[in-house]
Amino acid sequence: FYILIPALTLTWLDQTLLGKEMLNKKFQTFDAFYTDDGFSMGIAFILELLNQSVTFDNLNWFESCRMSIALSRKDTLAA
Repeated sequence: FYILIPALTLTWLDQTLLGKEMLNKKFQTFDAFYTDDGFSMGIAFILELLNQSVTFDNLNWFESCRMSIALSRKDTLAA
């Protein structure tokens, strides 16, 4: 299960940002939404339940995301 978390998280983040963006439009449609459904708490719970927290931490995914964001920020500021 732990190997799916990065992909699930990025998909959840994209959909959440899309829904929030739809709410901020001047002309809203019926498919606008925003919800905080406890995704992160659910992931943490399932990781603990399956004893995969340490294995997931060994992926160093959060550190990889931080480095990617820092690099993007640096490139943006340099442009």
